[in-house]
Amino acid sequence: MNKASIPTDYTNKELLNESGRTWTQWFSEMQSKGFDEISVIDMSRRLTDDYKLDEPCARIIALRFCQHIGKCEITDTASVFEVSVSKTFNYPISEVYNRATDWLESENRAELQERINSKRLNCKWLSDNSMVGVKFQSKGEAKTKMVVQHERLESKTDADIMRNFWKRSISNMIETL
Repeated sequence: MNKASIPTDYTNKELLNESGRTWTQWFSEMQSKGFDEISVIDMSRRLTDDYKLDEPCARIIALRFCQHIGKCEITDTASVFEVSVSKTFNYPISEVYNRATDWLESENRAELQERINSKRLNCKWLSDNSMVGVKFQSKGEAKTKMVVQHERLESKTDADIMRNFWKRSISNMIETL
């Protein structure tokens, strides 16, 4: 049985309000759509793409479903630290995506590992091998929401430092190039 940790970004009530479904509704729908035959990572991606959930919300739902069907065991969440910072820019998605990619490469802080359909970047953060995911969502022809999700941080202090870093840096990523 796989072990997994639940992110602590949402309370159950906030998660269910965000997703618009109860656990029973989620589990029934996911079972009917074959989620029990895919990995937790693929479940999370499908929930993000198909249901337009943000990544922490999708990950929690995927992990809870995995636990519900007996595919994985949920471990203590106290050892999981992550931060999420978002901002909407008055630029089309392709421009925000390209500028964010250029910034990440020019800063030499992250190693780009995966580019997904100009909608998502996955990177390894070089100072501590934590993971950074950047998601881009079109909000019209000339608006794009960008979400930076920094995961696998070692402590609350690291999470606080990186939250402040991303709050300061997210605008610079797009506006200064």
